[in-house]
Amino acid sequence: RPRNPIGWILVASPLFLAFTQVARDWYTHTLFADPGSLPLASGLMWAANWAWIPGFMPLLTLLLLLFPDGAPPSRRWRPVAWLAGLGMGLLIVGYAFAPGPLEDYPRVENPLGIEGAFGDVLEVFRAVGFPFFALAAIGSMASLVVRFRRSTGVERQQLKWMAAAATLVVAAWLVNAFYDQVVGDDISL
Repeated sequence: RPRNPIGWILVASPLFLAFTQVARDWYTHTLFADPGSLPLASGLMWAANWAWIPGFMPLLTLLLLLFPDGAPPSRRWRPVAWLAGLGMGLLIVGYAFAPGPLEDYPRVENPLGIEGAFGDVLEVFRAVGFPFFALAAIGSMASLVVRFRRSTGVERQQLKWMAAAATLVVAAWLVNAFYDQVVGDDISL
């Protein structure tokens, strides 16, 4: 169903996340295994520094808001979608053009970083983008609860499966966070 955004979100998000991993592996190979062997390593790291945003954030906002039929529960929920889009846009611009070393890859200087007053504005973009994203995520979860309370039949079963999958994701994230804290990984790329 090409007009249903759920499928597009479920295709685009993993592609962005896979790209970040490929870019990181490319950079690691170029930095450690065979220095200077592969071209475009810093450019790939620049893209990977912000590509996680469209890979991760739509799953916590737009997917929940639009599931299962591709539309919000009612017109009143559209501001949540706009808030999610605005938050993602601010974060992408803030990360893509921030001056200095890349946040996730401190050995790489941002090739497109903008210094001066606009660089200060980019800090504000990132500072505002995360709260916008958090509000959109909370609103999206609330829309899912509202939709569940109104649902019957097949839609109700779809929402139960979504809740089960969300529970599994949260549990996996908690285990991963615990593992990172206990074992730790101090390798700085």
